[in-house]
Amino acid sequence: MQTIPQLPVGEGAQPWVIGSLNLDFFQYSNGETRRSLGGMAYNAWSAMMELGARPRLVASVGNDEEGDFLFESLEWAGVPTRHISRNAASRTGTARYRVTPAGAKLQDLCLHASLGEERLKTVLDSADPVLFMGGAGTDLAALRACRPLFWNPGLGILTQGQHAAAWLAADVLFVNEREWREYRAQGGPQAGITVVTRHRKGADLLVQGERIAHAEPERYIKGFDVGAGDCFAAAFCYYYLTGTELEDCLRGATEQAFRFLSVRTQRNP
Repeated sequence: MQTIPQLPVGEGAQPWVIGSLNLDFFQYSNGETRRSLGGMAYNAWSAMMELGARPRLVASVGNDEEGDFLFESLEWAGVPTRHISRNAASRTGTARYRVTPAGAKLQDLCLHASLGEERLKTVLDSADPVLFMGGAGTDLAALRACRPLFWNPGLGILTQGQHAAAWLAADVLFVNEREWREYRAQGGPQAGITVVTRHRKGADLLVQGERIAHAEPERYIKGFDVGAGDCFAAAFCYYYLTGTELEDCLRGATEQAFRFLSVRTQRNP
């Protein structure tokens, strides 16, 4: 049996949630298109807030129409924007989905620009944990002193030219089955703990490639699953930071993702 790494976390630590804040476009078969707040970091921040944590959202959007809409939506929703910056040199991140009865399929993804060390200075000066969600590899490299470091790269980061040379070995890495194959194919560094989500098969917790725990949802829901993986990562991070045993972190995150999927599939989106 592998030794399970467990890093100490200061009592009352408030995590930073860093990464993608996108404008999501959902196109339906009747021609209707809806847009809403999205992005991996925003989804994870929202999930942690629902669990009772007080995470701080760090992201960047462009000085464009999409960025204006995002800021207006954030303010309307009461989302703190203190650590969200505007970047005139970059477009706002966007994700476009086609929605069918079977779910939502990503059609196009425009990644946001790197935040850069100047925008990350407050984070780097703190001793608080980081949940890094779909952000640029250069930003990840800048966070090497932030621990524990939780990382959910997302398929876009793994396939759009951001190479493993800039990646850190996270304390906890979150990937789905396809992302896990891509991560290993690119020679990504070995994380302390890797959590692989497997849709209807639940999720596995790996240490040095060995599966040491498995959890499954009470039943499988096929439908609108955008954001479910982000919710899973956020819940695992939340439970971990409250001192929960790792197997219970896995079970708790699986249950939260199931609840998220149940609600979102009914709401759509």
